[in-house]
Amino acid sequence: MNIKVIQTNEDHKVALERLMTLANASPGSAEYDECQLLALEDYESRSFPMGMPTPLGAIEFAMDQRQLGQAEMVPFLGDIDTVRAVLDGRQALTLEMIRKLCTGLQIPDEILIQDVPVKVAA
Repeated sequence: MNIKVIQTNEDHKVALERLMTLANASPGSAEYDECQLLALEDYESRSFPMGMPTPLGAIEFAMDQRQLGQAEMVPFLGDIDTVRAVLDGRQALTLEMIRKLCTGLQIPDEILIQDVPVKVAA
């Protein structure tokens, strides 16, 4: 096993290719250990910081992961018109909505309480 800190895009490409070849390594093997080390590398987080998602982005992600449509969001956001307004960015989240989304969809409150502008109707 050749251990090297990933510092460049080329290093990263090589490491990803190696990681793919080790993906099915058996636990306890040297290949498995190498795979674990490659997966721990923080090059991606340093080079491509993700940042915090927007409240709407987090809600849409949760909906997508759970395969929820607008109708299934009524218990969290209110009536269907309110759901549409929130998802269109025309209405801000209320404290009650935030509580329900945190509890029901396990979206972290620090994501939902961000101050984001609301679209104004033309």
